[in-house]
Amino acid sequence: MMKNVKKATPELATSKTIVWWDMDSCPLPNGYDPSRVGPRIDTELKNQGYNGPLTIIGIGNLEGVPHDFLKALSSGGVVIKQLPLGSDMMSCVRRALFSREPRFEPPLSMMLITAVHADLLEDIVCVFFN
Repeated sequence: MMKNVKKATPELATSKTIVWWDMDSCPLPNGYDPSRVGPRIDTELKNQGYNGPLTIIGIGNLEGVPHDFLKALSSGGVVIKQLPLGSDMMSCVRRALFSREPRFEPPLSMMLITAVHADLLEDIVCVFFN
């Protein structure tokens, strides 16, 4: 079960959901099937009432990550992004949100899977949505 995921409000129940996964600070446990990541996140979000379109973006330093692992993640619905040199995941999130791409326009639910940047999300959301 996911921690700190609130039940969907009626407005957000069918809106887009974007999941940002910091693959560097939250790697998969050894032995976990990477093709199950996307379906597992989807199931947990549906259990919380989020039934709209889902995009899962895994961001990290992919250097040295086996091709088979990345292929399995992708086959499970995870969009994989190489972290730009000298950048961190939160700057990638910020850049994407301010790009004004239609997929990032409200109403939108966002979930952040990270071990190091969670306190920064509130600042980004406040700037983006206010």
